[in-house]
Amino acid sequence: MGQIHKIIPEIMRELGAIPRDRRGQHGTYRSVYDVLKSLQPLLVKHQVTLSMKVADTGTEAHQREKPGNRGTQFFFRSFATISVRLTAPDETHTSFEAFGEGGAFDEDKAANKAMSAGFKYALLLGLCVPDEDLADSDRDTPTGGPQDLPARHPLQQAGQQPAAQSVPFDASTPEHQLGEIKQLCQKLKIPREVLDAKLVQRFGPDANVTSLSPQQADELIGQLRGKALELEGKQAFG
Repeated sequence: MGQIHKIIPEIMRELGAIPRDRRGQHGTYRSVYDVLKSLQPLLVKHQVTLSMKVADTGTEAHQREKPGNRGTQFFFRSFATISVRLTAPDETHTSFEAFGEGGAFDEDKAANKAMSAGFKYALLLGLCVPDEDLADSDRDTPTGGPQDLPARHPLQQAGQQPAAQSVPFDASTPEHQLGEIKQLCQKLKIPREVLDAKLVQRFGPDANVTSLSPQQADELIGQLRGKALELEGKQAFG
């Protein structure tokens, strides 16, 4: 067994939780800088080097009306697949991959957001980094038996409501939509794990390609069709 497979569990144990201390328009979150600040000292301690590879990049431009009838402007949406590689001193390594996307009124900022999002989620998901102390659930356990506990979303904390866009556990992607999603992913060469990582980012921690509602599946199919058309255009004119 290479050193990397011994070092990664140590890093995961020492890293612990990275809380969602930042607040944005759609709730709390962890920034890529929070991840780097927590992880960088551990990489130095264990002499692990990190490298990043960017692939499957693209940018879409959407024309929007400016507020107050002041004409139109372009909004840019960029996306990229980010692969993060961690290498131990004996040169054994492991890689994590995630899909990132970002939007901005400046094309360069949209691309930067996409790369930052993919980098952040590759590390968070690859290292299984929680957003709170895992012992909290034990400390908050009621003294009554299971029959006294109200039905609650497994990831819901006391006093909170599940995210509005979370996928319900009984959701199941309709068969005909699932078939089209698989065909489009094969055409675009998008791995299943990359797609699921994007769905977690978009719809919540329970999301995967087989657990979408019809509306969510339609949204995903629309995005994949757009990327397929963009690919066909590049092949035709490239």
